[in-house]
Amino acid sequence: MTGDEHDDSDNEPSDTPMWRMRRPTPALGLATVGLEQHTAPGYRQAAARVGEVLGQRYELLSVLGSGTAGSVFRARDAKTGAAVALKLLHEKLKGSAHDRLRFEREVAAAATVHHPNIVRMLDRGLEPDGTPYQVLEILEGRALDAAGEDGPLEFAPAVDITRQLLAALSAVHLHGYVHRDVKPENIFLLRNPDGYLQVKLIDFGIARLLDDAKGGTITDDDMVLGSPSFMSPEQISSDHPVSPATDVWQTGAVLFYMLTGRPPFQDNNLSNLLVRIAREPAPNVATFRPDCPYALAAIVAGALRRNPEHRYADAHQMSIALHKAAKDLGV
Repeated sequence: MTGDEHDDSDNEPSDTPMWRMRRPTPALGLATVGLEQHTAPGYRQAAARVGEVLGQRYELLSVLGSGTAGSVFRARDAKTGAAVALKLLHEKLKGSAHDRLRFEREVAAAATVHHPNIVRMLDRGLEPDGTPYQVLEILEGRALDAAGEDGPLEFAPAVDITRQLLAALSAVHLHGYVHRDVKPENIFLLRNPDGYLQVKLIDFGIARLLDDAKGGTITDDDMVLGSPSFMSPEQISSDHPVSPATDVWQTGAVLFYMLTGRPPFQDNNLSNLLVRIAREPAPNVATFRPDCPYALAAIVAGALRRNPEHRYADAHQMSIALHKAAKDLGV
């Protein structure tokens, strides 16, 4: 939530809620990777645009965040009076055909894939110079990486979050896309008016149509935008093409993170980390969470197999397996 909105965390039960929302968090329509300090050039350039009106409709009110590729603004829709999140490409990147194409692909993906567990695109348009922008719903809650600051989650909420994440990814795969950047920062948790946890998958910044994604290892730019600890083996090496199974591996890594408080692979040296992900078998989640039920550990192991041909083929297949395991666990 934003600073001028009421924080009702004091009204929560004394025990830690399953989504661990103990502190307010910014309301973002998209995740911003590598959030910069307010003194950084990207933020200063974005702040200078506050007050502008785009498309004769969206007034930029404040900067919610500034990342590697663009900035997210809190804006007011003059037509409805509603607050929205508006994402713009950084000024310095507008002259780059590569970066503009990436942003256009992001806008196209967000406009194509619709699901209750995916951040909703409300509108899109072009700036006077032809640069696209996107308008998204503002989400009040916090990202999974912040929600997990207090350590591993209980089994029931971890399964619930994974179920909803897989539902979102099933829609992504059904529309022929691979998200390629499934990580805690891109999984937003909010609380519905009825009190239930809702998951929103955000940031399609490096999503690709399946036909475009095949055969491509991760680029230097994608390395900046992505999170190395949650990259799949085939995003690092050229042994296998990127496919829906890539998102499955990343989902398995997220579930591993929720259950243990850490990603499957850790190394202070980036090169060593990437080599380990590409060449080593993933550790057993029970090594770090001994009380993890076998059925749940088996789901994680099935998602984290190094060869994508040995994993669940897509999010739907993993969802079926998780449903059966959750039923056995009674969660």
